[in-house]
Amino acid sequence: MRIKEIRIQKNITQKDLADAVGINMSVLSRYENGKTEPTAKRLVEIAKALDVDVDYLLGTEENNDVISIERRESIVDEKRRLRHYASLLQNDFVKRMVILGAGGKCELCGQDAPFKDQNGRPYLEIHPLYDDYDIDREEIEKKLVALCPNCNSKINVLKDSVDIERLKEIASRHDY
Repeated sequence: MRIKEIRIQKNITQKDLADAVGINMSVLSRYENGKTEPTAKRLVEIAKALDVDVDYLLGTEENNDVISIERRESIVDEKRRLRHYASLLQNDFVKRMVILGAGGKCELCGQDAPFKDQNGRPYLEIHPLYDDYDIDREEIEKKLVALCPNCNSKINVLKDSVDIERLKEIASRHDY
């Protein structure tokens, strides 16, 4: 357990940590010296007071980048939004809506889709224009465009601001 190591690293006195957790300094000293094990609840309180992850505090996480509890919650939140966003991008209805809205043409170069998929539909790739993962179906058509594979690769590799702004303007006029 790394209580003492982290406490010292963060310039926190034993008294300050004990007060923050609501325990006696002697109890904290026993935790730090490995003479007594804190309960799970107490462990969480200590990790929170030290602003570290419980796994790091326990020594089961070797990452030296101490992740605060708030940051971990933020990461979990971000993953949840990304999963929602990815599910919208993979949704066949959403993909068809964007491709049909583009009239089977690439919204950047204006050329017809280079080929048809196995269902006979124009093959275009869906490209998100924003890193805004808090979107739903009602507003998604304003945030996605249909691109031919070449233009999609061009946007992903070059990230040309002129092309991106042009696509955002096109997307803002989408009305499916």
